[in-house]
Amino acid sequence: MAHVRCETESRRLRLSGAVLDAADLADVVETLERFAESCHGQLVIDLTAVTELAAPAARHLVEVRRSAAAEGRRVTLLRRHGTPVDDALHAAASSG
Repeated sequence: MAHVRCETESRRLRLSGAVLDAADLADVVETLERFAESCHGQLVIDLTAVTELAAPAARHLVEVRRSAAAEGRRVTLLRRHGTPVDDALHAAASSG
């Protein structure tokens, strides 16, 4: 189960735990959409404490980043390199 914490001052959405199923992803998406409005075009999604990331969640996060860039906004996906979360994000970016 994923936990989400919004840090308004740093424009950071901090996730922890596992993002494995549709319910986890729905919670993350809902929080992301509400929080992104207050971030003035720049947002960091901190995944360094995420233990597992399912492929649908990885694809959604990559798409959020791409859509933001197309609209002139910046979304940074912060993660630990060489981890399963990093691998899932690379796979999602490569497939889309």
